[in-house]
Amino acid sequence: VPEAKVTGSKVRVGSSSWPKSIKENLLLVDKSYILPQIVDNDDPILLTRPRRFGKTMCLTMFEDFFGVPRGETLEEKKARYKDMKIGADPEFIKKRCGQYPVIRLDLKANLFDVLDDLLERFPEIDEDVRKKVEKEEADKKAKKEAEKEVGKKDGEEIDEKTEAANRIRLLTKRKERLDWNRTHMRTDVTSCIKLLKSLVQFLNTYHDRACILLIDEFDTPIINADEDNRNAIKNHIRNMLAPIVK
Repeated sequence: VPEAKVTGSKVRVGSSSWPKSIKENLLLVDKSYILPQIVDNDDPILLTRPRRFGKTMCLTMFEDFFGVPRGETLEEKKARYKDMKIGADPEFIKKRCGQYPVIRLDLKANLFDVLDDLLERFPEIDEDVRKKVEKEEADKKAKKEAEKEVGKKDGEEIDEKTEAANRIRLLTKRKERLDWNRTHMRTDVTSCIKLLKSLVQFLNTYHDRACILLIDEFDTPIINADEDNRNAIKNHIRNMLAPIVK
C-alpha cells in the first residue's frame, strides 16, 4: 500500500461525499491510488470491511473520477486530481477520467425512490438520438479533415453511413425500451429491476462504453428484513444484479 496522503484542513464528522469534501477542503485520506485497480479488474468487486473505513467515500470518488462530467468541463474534473496520489499517473487521468457512464445506487433508501432520483441525473435519456449520432459523425468528419485525411474510397463512406444508421436504430430501440419502463414503473421490485437494466443498456450504447455500476449499502435491505422475508430480499438483489452484471 502506498504511503498515505492526507488532504484538506477542515474537520467535519460524517461527510461521505468525495467531491464535496475536496471542494470544501475537508480533511480526508487520499485513496486515489486505488483507482487503476478498479478498471484493471474485469470482475465485480465487493468491499465489506473494515467498518468506518470510508467505503462510501471510495464509491463517491469512483463516481466522481470515472463519470462523464456533469455541470463542469472535463478539464475542470481532471484538475481536481492533479495534486492527488493519482496525479503521479497523468496518462491514466487522461485516458480514464470522465470517460464512463456511472450509476451509483444507495440501497439504504427505497429502490423505487432511488431510481426515480437516478433518472434525473442523466439528461441524455431525453435527447434526440438521431441528432446525437449526426453530431458524432460530424465530429469524426471534422477530425479527419483536421488531420488532412485524403483518398477516402466510396466504400468507406458507405460503411460509415451504414454504421451510423445501425447506431441510430440500436439507440432508438434502447431508448424506446427505457421510456416504456419509465412510463410503466411501479413500486414492485421486478418493475424497478427492468428499469435499471434498460437504463444500463441505454447508457452503454449511448456512451459506447460499459457502464460502471456502484452499489452502496447493498446488504442493508437484508439486515433490516425480518427472518421470514430475508431469503426473498436476497433473491431480489440477486435477480437485480445477475442480468446487469452479465
